[in-house]
Amino acid sequence: MLKRFVKPIDEQVKKDLKEYFGPGDYMVTAVAKDEPIRVYTLKATQAVRHAQMIHGLSPMLAAVAGRVMCGALLLSSLIKHASNQKLMLKLETEGDIKSVVAEVDGFGNVRCMVNSGHIPVKTRMEGERKKLDIGGVVGRGRLVVVKDIGVGEPYTGVVPLVSGEIGEDIAYYLWKSEQIPSAVAVGVLVDERGLVKEAGGYLVQPLGGASPKVVEEMERRVKSMPSVTSLLDAGKRPEEIAQMLLEGMEPHLVGLKEVKYFCPCNRRLLEVLIAGYPEEELEEFIKENRPLEIECNFCRKKYTFSPQELVRLLGPDDKKAPH
Repeated sequence: MLKRFVKPIDEQVKKDLKEYFGPGDYMVTAVAKDEPIRVYTLKATQAVRHAQMIHGLSPMLAAVAGRVMCGALLLSSLIKHASNQKLMLKLETEGDIKSVVAEVDGFGNVRCMVNSGHIPVKTRMEGERKKLDIGGVVGRGRLVVVKDIGVGEPYTGVVPLVSGEIGEDIAYYLWKSEQIPSAVAVGVLVDERGLVKEAGGYLVQPLGGASPKVVEEMERRVKSMPSVTSLLDAGKRPEEIAQMLLEGMEPHLVGLKEVKYFCPCNRRLLEVLIAGYPEEELEEFIKENRPLEIECNFCRKKYTFSPQELVRLLGPDDKKAPH
């Protein structure tokens, strides 16, 4: 579900959103009434929990993958809303976390794929609070963003990691590759059992014409904001976080997007993929009367193709199915 309108974020709007979305995931787009500032605020707890469950992610990996997923959802602001345009955010590192890929579309669907070795839990102190040390685990690497708008070749942007904290790296990408000054925060909170408790983020962007004074004020606010996961854990919802970021600026709601973990893989798509396999590989399965099993890396769903189906996918040759 995606809607576009302009409404002040008042108590009635907050009540309506709470009744509509309940505990579900969604993203809010808000602007200041008289200042050129736009914010995107996101709750993606259920989507990240789903990723942890289907991929069997450790607490550390869930925290990293969840941040990449939240980052991709925030970057969906770069593609057309309510469309099949896609954006892929890929984290590549030189350490044990080899790669994490998150893909989103204009409807708020997100999915992820993780390629990693064992990642031990690593923490650091922030004040009196112990936090997962995401930057320390991620280390050196790069961030890759691929935008596919359905016309021509997809656009690919690559930047080195500046901190490994993901949010700061996404902000660096937006500045270097898109020339958009931004503040980005993404976070995943895991509980004492190692399960995802909260996940979300926000993106703040001054628009054209923003004065240095306004930009300076937004920088101050972002620096003084509590972590996004602590806000979500305290019961704050995306529209309330947008209010906090735009306090005193009469924040108006201009967009809503439901968020969910969704993988569009299906048997027909895989048939097209298999048809492009080298013939000798398929002929080997046919000759040995073995089924071909393929597992989707995004949703872990398994598809099995019998030797007879492989014969059909090879085309109308003289190849015959085994008896």
